[in-house]
Amino acid sequence: MMAFDMIGIITTMNRTQKLALLFLGVFAVLLFVELPGSWLCDPDETRYAEIPREMLASHDFITPTLNGSHYFEKPPLLYWADAAAMAVLGENPFAARLPARLATLGTAAALAVGLAGTWGLTAGLWAALLFLSSMFGFVLGRINLTDGVLTFALTGAFLCLRRFFLEGARGRRSWSSEIGLGFFGAMAMLTKGLVGVVLPAAVAFLWIAVTGPWRRLRELILSPMWIVFAGLSAPWFLLVEKANPGFAWFFFVHEHFLRYATPGASRQGPLYYFIVTFALGFLPWTFLFPQSLAFLKPDSAATWRRTLQQDPDGLFFALWFFVVLGFFSLSHSKLIPYIFPLMPAASALAARSLDRLPAWMGRTLAGLACFYLILALIFPRIADEHSTTRLAMEGAKWRPEQVVCYRNFSPSLPWTLKRTVPVVEARGELADDGIMPPGLFWKEDEFWRRWNSGERFLALVASGEREAFVHHEGPPPVMVAQNRKFTLFANFALGPQKN
Repeated sequence: MMAFDMIGIITTMNRTQKLALLFLGVFAVLLFVELPGSWLCDPDETRYAEIPREMLASHDFITPTLNGSHYFEKPPLLYWADAAAMAVLGENPFAARLPARLATLGTAAALAVGLAGTWGLTAGLWAALLFLSSMFGFVLGRINLTDGVLTFALTGAFLCLRRFFLEGARGRRSWSSEIGLGFFGAMAMLTKGLVGVVLPAAVAFLWIAVTGPWRRLRELILSPMWIVFAGLSAPWFLLVEKANPGFAWFFFVHEHFLRYATPGASRQGPLYYFIVTFALGFLPWTFLFPQSLAFLKPDSAATWRRTLQQDPDGLFFALWFFVVLGFFSLSHSKLIPYIFPLMPAASALAARSLDRLPAWMGRTLAGLACFYLILALIFPRIADEHSTTRLAMEGAKWRPEQVVCYRNFSPSLPWTLKRTVPVVEARGELADDGIMPPGLFWKEDEFWRRWNSGERFLALVASGEREAFVHHEGPPPVMVAQNRKFTLFANFALGPQKN
């Protein structure tokens, strides 16, 4: 029955809508194109795959661990989703990336459905298409990061909040929107923490402050969404704190407030960092965006608020965009994927500004599709330079007694070998809470003593440490494999490989 309904809908579409639907299908397929050798990239993709792999191995889905060490920087929703995909499809890169890709596809679908009922089917389809075909939509939508899942969760939350306001303007209260807001807010909280609450709350407050219906704020405060939100998100936080006392301080204070507000934090950038990032990430549609904000320009300062009140729905998407942009721009910790959640708002505004679709749009989309296909085809070569997977596979052929990360840590090594590996004089992101598993963190003298003891050892060495490692006292190391960032050395001669 649903298939016939879908066919009926398609037959009633005009040419523009059919073109948009066709290209949506093309870019949706491109999202999943992956050739053999498309290894997970260090450090982020392999980190977020290794943690769920260890969950499956230990059957502990409460305490996330990375290489056997507690890892409390992120909540577990992506880990759980990755673990589920791996349990079905195996522990491989495609399974690890599947949840993020499905989330990106879900974001596009939510845009299309959410806008079609108010702005029309054309605007909904083109918003979804602009999102999927942007540089960020293709690149960030394909990789195993928390940001794709967070974008889906926040998009769901924002669209439920928008529907709550639209129904309120008609004099109706939308209980389903409030419940949905609690559900998607919990998803966002379990994906990346308090941003799942802070960003929708900021947009809701500013929209109400400008448009004036303060009773909406009271309805939200007394809404059942809090029951849904707490019921879904609180259990894990309570269980992980019970199992690991001190988790709450590290997660909420260190990872949220101190990282956001502390000057001198790593991953800094200028105030305009994310403006430039957005301009590049929304290509090739960046030039469409300025004209989509024309409705915000008042005739005079005195009429500014009245101008905004004349288009409350447009104001909502503008607030969605600028609140996310401003929030992360003020942070002292900046990474490119952080602003992925503003891309759906930018796509919606840009789609609404397309009164008439220019003739070049189809050619541009076809060219983009070809370009993205080429990127997908050459990705294995790119991934090989940003992963130690091939090196680990080459090393495993020699059946070493021990494989060690020397003065570095590459999550690709335990991910590929399917076991934890010792780390020499390097902690980095390992042991967030200071608890160091016995036997996994070695001192330099212990490593060299064992390296020279006759055990069959492999050591992963970063390019910056290579010269010092090669010239260290003892038998000269033998190179097993290397890429641009790392070299894998052995302390034994490479004779015939063991079967």
